[in-house]
Formats: sequence, C-alpha cells, structure tokens
Amino acid sequence: MRGQREKAVQTSADAVEINNTDKKRNGLRRPEAGDQATLDGLEVRLVTLEETGRFNELVAKHLNLKSSVLVGERMRYVAT
Repeated sequence: MRGQREKAVQTSADAVEINNTDKKRNGLRRPEAGDQATLDGLEVRLVTLEETGRFNELVAKHLNLKSSVLVGERMRYVAT
C-alpha cells in the first residue's frame, strides 16, 4: 500500500511539473482540479430578443470589433 501511495504522490508531482513546464513554454497551462468548480458555477444560455440591444452595445464597447452587426445565420450566447 505504501509503495502505491508514494507512486501516486510522485505521479502527481510529475503532473505539476509538466503543467509548470508547459506554462513556461507557451504561456498556457493545463486545467487544474479547482478550475472545474469555477465552471460549475457558470450558466451558458442564448441571449433573449429583449437582451439583444444591450448585448450589441457591450460587444461594440468591449471587443475589438468595428461593429456588433453579425452577418448570416447567428446565435448569441451569454455566460452568467
């Protein structure tokens, strides 16, 4: 039993080292256990017709786009 526990601890430490190495290399990191808790609290849904105007205002204000006008078929989503 002790050998298995030591192996699990070492494997976990290796995973952390890999995550740190990847982050240093490309600026990205692998998800960690606590990241799922953040995602569990989010709800992604379609923007309602009544919210479309406000959605467009926020897109135009906060995103580096010339316009919030979408071309063709489109779906707008919001995460809350």
